[in-house]
Amino acid sequence: MGVNEVSSRVAAFNAEIRTLAERGDGRDIMAWTGEQLAAAAEALRQAEEPDRAAEAIYVMYVSKPHVGCLFDAGMPIDALATALMVIMTCLMAKVNPEEIPVAYKAYLEFTRDLAAAAAEAVPDELLQIIESRLTSLIDGTVAPTQALDIAADAISRLKALGLE
Repeated sequence: MGVNEVSSRVAAFNAEIRTLAERGDGRDIMAWTGEQLAAAAEALRQAEEPDRAAEAIYVMYVSKPHVGCLFDAGMPIDALATALMVIMTCLMAKVNPEEIPVAYKAYLEFTRDLAAAAAEAVPDELLQIIESRLTSLIDGTVAPTQALDIAADAISRLKALGLE
């Protein structure tokens, strides 16, 4: 998949969100973005090796509005779990973070910021997650080669909180 195809898919995605926002009350956007995220993740799982990096970037892109909807609907832990599962989906699809270092690090930073915001909403439960290695992004020590370790650590902490 080339840059033009990704750009076209992003433009269509954004146009549909604008249409839903103009018509709805937000619930339609949450449902639609969830469907789009599931479809993008499935496309990533089925992608051949040359297309995986582009598919992963698209998955990260379409996940952000859905994660935002979850957070705004009062589900900060679900929002954070979704962001972490996006990372794991990319890694399990054998996307090499070193091939997409800017997008990957930006998504880790998005996840770190989401964790910080979620900690304000549910401080006691999420403080452990904030203290995980996601916060090491602040000093710039995260490298794409640490992808699996960071994601696995954060997900294990969510599981310890009872979120499956």
